[in-house]
Amino acid sequence: MTEKDKSKGQPQKELTKLRRRIAELEKLETEHRKLEETLQRSEKQASATIEAARALTFSYDIATGKIDWGGAIEKITGYTKEAFAKIDIKEWAERIHPDDRDEILSILQKAMQKDRATAEYRFRTKKGYVILSSISLSEKENGKPIRLVGIMQDITKQKEMQERLARSEKLAVLGQLAGGVSHELRNPLGSIKTSAYFLKMAIEKPGPEIKKTLDLLDKEVRTSEKIINSLFDFAPNRLPILKKANVNNIILQTQSRNSRPKNINIVNQLDKKLPHIHADPDQLFQIFSNIIFNAFQAMPEGGRLIIKSKVPSPRWVDVSFIDTGEGIPKENICKLFEPLFTTKAKGIGLGLAITKTLVDGHGGTIEVESEVGKGSTFSVRLPISGEVEEKGEQK
Repeated sequence: MTEKDKSKGQPQKELTKLRRRIAELEKLETEHRKLEETLQRSEKQASATIEAARALTFSYDIATGKIDWGGAIEKITGYTKEAFAKIDIKEWAERIHPDDRDEILSILQKAMQKDRATAEYRFRTKKGYVILSSISLSEKENGKPIRLVGIMQDITKQKEMQERLARSEKLAVLGQLAGGVSHELRNPLGSIKTSAYFLKMAIEKPGPEIKKTLDLLDKEVRTSEKIINSLFDFAPNRLPILKKANVNNIILQTQSRNSRPKNINIVNQLDKKLPHIHADPDQLFQIFSNIIFNAFQAMPEGGRLIIKSKVPSPRWVDVSFIDTGEGIPKENICKLFEPLFTTKAKGIGLGLAITKTLVDGHGGTIEVESEVGKGSTFSVRLPISGEVEEKGEQK
């Protein structure tokens, strides 16, 4: 082949190389596009997983204090992503529950030095406090922490379920104990009561000291009977027997059948259109009586008790008891319904525990709001249809 022929074939070779290179680039571009699409799908899947898990993602820049937020922001906090994006490290710290703040800030400082840190704390959102479980990883540059990244999961419901389970187990044990103790005490107490009665009958004209002793014996026997009855009420397997119940009438019955201190005024604000509900009338009577008696005890110097009934929705009936009593310290509110918790000298701490057990048995709820020096509000919510466990009898 002559030099002339070689020179003629050179452009053709270059063109072939160029075409091959273009094909390679197109292949690379296609692969790159596929990788981008796969990455986008992975990011969407990860984002959907985080949303479903009710979790927040965060990236905290230590130098600027800025936090980049992601995940289920609106579901957990109630804020839009735009509004929550303004929360920096300072506001985040302010939103931590005061009882948890010092410990969490200490963990934050340690997390900057470690590779990994975990924590649980209460965090204030637009909806109120939620419990967050946080896992954070420290990013370092030349051994110096520059960023914390991680995830915070809303575990409020899980914690509530754990607390309910623990409370149920505790109530079951205490209930069995209470039932056994009350049964064992009834017979000897009955003998004491009978003996005291015949002793009174035998002494026709007792002197002042003997009369005082006999009256004291009679009084203490009645007190013991009340305690034993409380223990018996606390025994398990007291499922409600559902009947058609008039809540307003039961509220009025509790007032007519229980003595009211003269220095306490009761104001009834009862909805006349309140529907009948399916409930156990006897248990409702006990629920309302316990709350009213508790309100009386909170007003030793007198005051006012407002009782309201209303229908907040087609499924529920609400009954509120608002007193002007001493109020309850914040640290005691969460303990109010715990068995054997009491701040009263003569109480045994079962009244409100029994009340909550009976309300729960109806598928209802009971909540307390209180301020020391101003009074307390006990709110009972009961289902109209009678939502109880399957063992409960519906009529």
